[in-house]
Amino acid sequence: ILRLTGEPGDPGELHAIAAALDAPAGTRAGIGSVVEGLAALGDARRLAETALRACPASGGTVLLDEHLPDALVVTSPALGSALADRVLGPLDRLDP
Repeated sequence: ILRLTGEPGDPGELHAIAAALDAPAGTRAGIGSVVEGLAALGDARRLAETALRACPASGGTVLLDEHLPDALVVTSPALGSALADRVLGPLDRLDP
């Protein structure tokens, strides 16, 4: 979904777009972040593709801005793993 306007986008509008999608069960949709200007259309497409990659195989709609950790993992699995090790690693060292 692409929406072009001459005014800055309202990020809350993305929720309305997601809610308005009437997709059949099992359909996947990815909605990227708001970008400004025609020069950013390529970025918008890549962000939407990243959101789609973060969408579960069972279907649903993913707003990229609400799934940034998932987006990190699908775009760079090694970096996502390193982040998880750094953040969650100390928990592994705790005695139960």
